[in-house]
Amino acid sequence: MAKQLLLDFSFLNDWQKPVFNLMKKYRYSMLIVHRRAWKTVLAVTYLIYKALKNDNKDLWYLWPYLNQTKSIAWEYLKKFSSQIPDTIVNNSDLKITFPNWSTIRLFGWDNPDALRWLNLSTIVMDEYADINPELYNKIIFPQINFHWEIWQTIILWTPKWKNHFYKLYNKAKEDERWFTRILDVTKTKALSDELIEEARQQVEPSQFAQEYMCSFEAAVRGSYYKDYIDDLYKEGRVDKDLYDPNFPVTVHMDLWIDDATAIIYTQYIWERVVWIDYDEFNGKGFPFITKLLKDKGYKYDRIYLPWDASVKEFWTGVTRIETFTDMMEWEAEVELVPRMKIEDWINAVRDMFPHLWVDDSLEEQIDRLSMYEAEWNEKKQIFTKPKHNEYSHLADAMRYCATTWRSNTEINNNETYLSTIIPDYDNLLL
Repeated sequence: MAKQLLLDFSFLNDWQKPVFNLMKKYRYSMLIVHRRAWKTVLAVTYLIYKALKNDNKDLWYLWPYLNQTKSIAWEYLKKFSSQIPDTIVNNSDLKITFPNWSTIRLFGWDNPDALRWLNLSTIVMDEYADINPELYNKIIFPQINFHWEIWQTIILWTPKWKNHFYKLYNKAKEDERWFTRILDVTKTKALSDELIEEARQQVEPSQFAQEYMCSFEAAVRGSYYKDYIDDLYKEGRVDKDLYDPNFPVTVHMDLWIDDATAIIYTQYIWERVVWIDYDEFNGKGFPFITKLLKDKGYKYDRIYLPWDASVKEFWTGVTRIETFTDMMEWEAEVELVPRMKIEDWINAVRDMFPHLWVDDSLEEQIDRLSMYEAEWNEKKQIFTKPKHNEYSHLADAMRYCATTWRSNTEINNNETYLSTIIPDYDNLLL
């Protein structure tokens, strides 16, 4: 009975049917699809097809946030799976088990630890533009069972500027292992002319271009720094090999234990703020961080911790800044970033951008910074506070850097100071 249902997907619409059949022929698929095209229906349908076709296999559906998965994909998955006898639905684990013991599970990228130690055959990643690609490389890809000839990766997303996802698309379309397709409203015919016109009138032109015409040129709606990053590239301030061993390195940290810690490494070379390195990780304490900094081999002058690192730990009565300073095995000043209003912090980053140079090894981080955006209040029709997502920690560390860049530039342009920390400083000037 279940096998017969493999061919009973008559509810797919005209654009979905040919795409469904083409996806079967490729190991990797990338579909760039406009809003309201029912791409989630296609993805759920395809996962059910794969689950029924192959016994005892594990398949995943991932969204950026688990609550999105619950509210959208889970309802479709339950509805379509209900047609298949002897299917087991586990609402608490968001898991469907089919009669052949294949399973489909739904996850969110906001809990990456839940994705470890699982045996994977096929994965759908929806809204990939909102997902940190490092999670796929570090967590998902190593778990794919390459002994199965059926393993597949399927990516669904709507464009958000020319970021690293755009670069992935350009690589994929030149690779014969990938099936790629851009489907805007003129190609899917999923929306009537009336609905398209309504959408065009309701949203900003750039938003319509991005979300309905699949334009990579359109600005990220609500992005704080996108225009500044455009200038960064236009003015040639993203360049290779910017690290200068003659100058010290300054560190700014956004510290967390139960969330991501972000560390930005900069040098202040004459009038430039030079961003040379970056680290981000979860669940690590000061022993890990101090070893990481030491192993870099940089000469540090100042290390900045968040303003709340002056809070005493309940069990020890010692502040975080005191703990970190005691663990250091090098000479550097350790300071706290002053607390500011979020709007002032963001404006400080904007003020710093014209002076910022970035090593080209950090292009992925630049792209992620461009995705740092404000939340949209639909009721009030205004942008409000910054959206907390996987880009927030990088943005927080950058805000700390911007808080101190003027004073650090002034310090590092003082000849007396430089002559004490840079060997052969007089010859460097020549």
